[in-house]
Amino acid sequence: MTESIVCPTESIVRTLFSRVLSKLLPSWIYSSLQESFGRSRVERIEYQLWLIDEQLRRLNRAIAADQFPGRSPRRGSALNDHELTIFSQNGEDGILGYIFNEIGVESASFVEVGVSHGFECNTAYLALERGWRGILIDGDHGRVAEARRRYSDLLDQGSGQVVFRQAFISAENFSDLLLAEGVGPVIDLLSLDIDGNEYWIWKGLEGIHARVVVVEYNASFGADRALTIPYDPHFQRNLADPLNHGASLAALTKLGKTKGYSLVGCDSMGANAFFVRSDQVKGPLKELDVAQAWMPHARRLRHTTQIEQERRARKYPLVEV
Repeated sequence: MTESIVCPTESIVRTLFSRVLSKLLPSWIYSSLQESFGRSRVERIEYQLWLIDEQLRRLNRAIAADQFPGRSPRRGSALNDHELTIFSQNGEDGILGYIFNEIGVESASFVEVGVSHGFECNTAYLALERGWRGILIDGDHGRVAEARRRYSDLLDQGSGQVVFRQAFISAENFSDLLLAEGVGPVIDLLSLDIDGNEYWIWKGLEGIHARVVVVEYNASFGADRALTIPYDPHFQRNLADPLNHGASLAALTKLGKTKGYSLVGCDSMGANAFFVRSDQVKGPLKELDVAQAWMPHARRLRHTTQIEQERRARKYPLVEV
């Protein structure tokens, strides 16, 4: 039997224990801890405190909005029943755990693009709690430096297993960057979340094959047409309309099929699509068509109807693929 990937009990207990200690111990003992155990262990406690505080903030926001990640008028697939957020934004930790519990773990390796400070991304739990190795890439130098330092402290002797690279990824440089880092030829997980050229970067990837691919899709483009932004290696979403980015689920699904992948679902917040190599789809994992898997962008629906999102997004020069 494959070992369960997501076992949050240990992390939760350790987090609660650390939080209780932080309330009980006076500042002089905290300083003594730094001297006795070293900065890295104290930072581990600080990190656990940050983690639980972040979870509480998300829970309070969800309660205020009466909206939870797993609650949706449409349940696209069995994946949604397994959503769990430890580090990820939209329940991806649980979904990935479910997928790898079904298909097994081979290399325990990953590549993720668009990780920000490294603590709210799809591979943080795998790296920090499950011992996976891989490369985390982001275009912001300051965030990469912060994440590198934090991971080094938290992983201590195992910090060499996670490599950070500051780079602005394009269709032209992605494959070469990964090959230069010695990635591949087969990894377990590829995650793309850059709010821009996901379609073109995945299309241009050569020489590296992931068993599972997670790609952010743009639900504002609708579920019917295979649309993507035109390729621009210098595209930056913050300089454009926030609805004008990325590709539709139909476009990514069509591309995935040409690369040998099956769509197995989307998170219920309408942010990420999950693709599994077609020869790995088995058991309760089922290939879905776009209409079955597609979810609207839950946060945008709070302010704008889906019809208005599609009208606004499609006034831009999109490419049908």
